[in-house]
Amino acid sequence: MKARLTPAGIGTLMAGLLLGTAGWVLGYLELSVLAVAALVAVALAVAFVSAPVRLTVERHVDPPQVARGDLALGRVDVRNVGRRQAPPVVATDQVGPQELVVSLRRLAPGARSSATYRLPTDRRGVITVGPLRVERRDPLGLARATVARGGTSTFVVHPRVVPLTGLLAGRSRSFEGPTAQRAPRGTVTFHSLREYVVGDDLRHVHWRSTARTGTMMVKEHVDTSRPETVVVLDTRPTSYDTEGLAFEEAVDVVASLAVECARYGFPLRIVTTDGLRIGGARPARDPGPLLGQLAVVQLGQGGLLSATCAALTRERAGDTAIVVTGAPGLDDLAAVGGLRRRFDRVALVALRSDASGPPTPRLPGVATLDAPDAPAFAAAWSRVVGV
Repeated sequence: MKARLTPAGIGTLMAGLLLGTAGWVLGYLELSVLAVAALVAVALAVAFVSAPVRLTVERHVDPPQVARGDLALGRVDVRNVGRRQAPPVVATDQVGPQELVVSLRRLAPGARSSATYRLPTDRRGVITVGPLRVERRDPLGLARATVARGGTSTFVVHPRVVPLTGLLAGRSRSFEGPTAQRAPRGTVTFHSLREYVVGDDLRHVHWRSTARTGTMMVKEHVDTSRPETVVVLDTRPTSYDTEGLAFEEAVDVVASLAVECARYGFPLRIVTTDGLRIGGARPARDPGPLLGQLAVVQLGQGGLLSATCAALTRERAGDTAIVVTGAPGLDDLAAVGGLRRRFDRVALVALRSDASGPPTPRLPGVATLDAPDAPAFAAAWSRVVGV
């Protein structure tokens, strides 16, 4: 460990030098004695924190993935592997932009000590933890020595998922979906071409594209009996409050819809106003990858809700469109209403932290839900789907 003086140590050193100079110039022995005492205190403090101490330090994060608002803990394990008693140390862990400080007790040779601390989970994201700084100070607080230990690790904060009681299903589709556990691939409608993977049915190989590209390509089909849901997430900062709490609730709503679609085995596409696309035409029975992608969605600077909705109306017709935003403007409302030309069912979800404001204007043929947070949305959603 490399010793450094604290602000108090620097002040003591400067005072000692000034007192020594004054005592020598003025001839006051008392000032010289005080100067020597101050300088000796600084020297002893540096020697104290510079004494070699053999510690092994490990950090653990549990669990590595957690929903927003749930409990996640960091644990620091310290062991004294030296032959001398180790003095108390202070461990400072860098968790994203925050610094978390834990104190570790004095350790006898061979002894172990652990300390736990709560990790911040109020915001989504992939959060880096570390490096861990172990700091040793002298009893007077004049000097300190710091060393980095434990490396870095990460943990993922997913969106919070609230239980829903069903989905909006297009009028031309069966709400119950396919009767089989898994509909066979390639039974109904051609969707796209992709590279062959082991296990694909050779009857689905597209030989013309295979000959042209030199790579075996197969035809990807989708089962059109499965209602497809398209969720538009508004990521414009101007749509939400300045703290961004309403946006976190909006992402929670999208995550809850994703989990409900996976539960029914329905395809889901998520489109953000800044161009991000998540999901696809094939149903995702495991929502984990979708939640992982939603964990890193942030407020963007580009794109318009009206332009995103207009782009969807130029694509193939869908079953259900759900627009999740904060406070929509008049242009946004007109764009959401335009989705009725291509989608059987359309819903508008406005996450507004200020419940005292005027309600969102109702649009013909559009189910409109005003909610301050995701749990309130879930309650209103039950009334919309009629469950």
